[in-house]
Amino acid sequence: MVRLTRALARALAGAGVAVLLAACGPAPRPEGAPPVDHRAAVWTPSWGTDSGLALGRDRLDPRLARLVVHVGHAGVAPEPVAFAVDWPSVAASGRPVDLGVLVGRGAYAARGEVRLGPSGDLLAAALAAARAAEVRVTGVHLETECPPGRLESLARAIDTFRLRFPGLRVGATVLPSQLREPGIAELAASADVLTVNLMRGMVLGGDPALPDPEALDLLFADIAALGRPARLGIPISAHYACLDEAGTEVGRVLVGIRPPPGTARVRLLAPDPEAVARVARRLASHGPANLGGADWFRLPIPGEAGVWSAEGLRAALDGRSPPRHLEARVEETEDDATRRILLVNSGALPMAPAEVLVSWRQGDAGACDGLGGHELLAPSPGGFRLRPLPSSAALAPGEARLVGWVRFDDTPTEIEARLADR
Repeated sequence: MVRLTRALARALAGAGVAVLLAACGPAPRPEGAPPVDHRAAVWTPSWGTDSGLALGRDRLDPRLARLVVHVGHAGVAPEPVAFAVDWPSVAASGRPVDLGVLVGRGAYAARGEVRLGPSGDLLAAALAAARAAEVRVTGVHLETECPPGRLESLARAIDTFRLRFPGLRVGATVLPSQLREPGIAELAASADVLTVNLMRGMVLGGDPALPDPEALDLLFADIAALGRPARLGIPISAHYACLDEAGTEVGRVLVGIRPPPGTARVRLLAPDPEAVARVARRLASHGPANLGGADWFRLPIPGEAGVWSAEGLRAALDGRSPPRHLEARVEETEDDATRRILLVNSGALPMAPAEVLVSWRQGDAGACDGLGGHELLAPSPGGFRLRPLPSSAALAPGEARLVGWVRFDDTPTEIEARLADR
């Protein structure tokens, strides 16, 4: 005889409701439900001029009603780390703000405790600084990947944690699979809102693969069965899969964060823009009434290689796939005999560097070389190749990278550069 706990019974009941809803197909978003709203995560550990400019009222898409400003992380490194946020720039955005903190696995003690004290300390210090700058803070958010079997412990910890932040909404992140785990009902009851993060894995090293249409409909059914306020976390950021000399993965990090020791090469992992557009459209048309909107990770900052451009985010908000375009160009210099070779990302998404073929006619090259993470291969009287090194960094949207040069003894004709796969 199998004996069910109350928590397991609730989880099975919720799963049963979800299966029934999914079998019938998700209903269109109810007419009485408010339209989905959008907030963007501001994750910039090193604030600079571009970070502040990105938050200007005239730079933010008007559909971004709120921001989640990440103020640091706890339980990731031996000691908590606070980000030096430019609060006057945040205030200038004119948007209400939730303060976010990344809660690492180190916060989950072996005896079942969840230590949110260090995260609360980071948030309390940030709250004081934000209010001093006249930022309108409306909530705090725990970006945490809870280990299996610990949802109920996290719920109890949040019940205590929220006492430090009276009057503020408390949010937490869960993964789609956790909507059917024991303890999810308790967690949903303790938090004011749950963000269901489609980027599986920690924000510092997640998997940007998005659910297919059938899996997305099942997820919507699970969220509807939850019966509590929820949001959908949608990634528009790229990660590196960090590989050692043997090709074994040693970790994943956001593009722009230092890879872990032992990394010999990196592989770009990025969300499929067509899938992002599909999720945005489906959320607007068929998101259940308790699914209030989307949390976009993360707000575009000019010059940051790992995130979509502002144009890309606008396309995603429209439910469109943003443009992608990588090309090689030859650029003249003040010296008539020298040409520079550029790799140009004129699209809206981060792009992995590519191999470039350079060729010409009726000219002799006296010297040539690779730059910008590219090595020179197969030089010949009529051309050469520039191959990206295994550790070459991604190209940011709008970036033009100098990857090589060539100096001619005789003026060439018909010199061109093109990507090797085209």
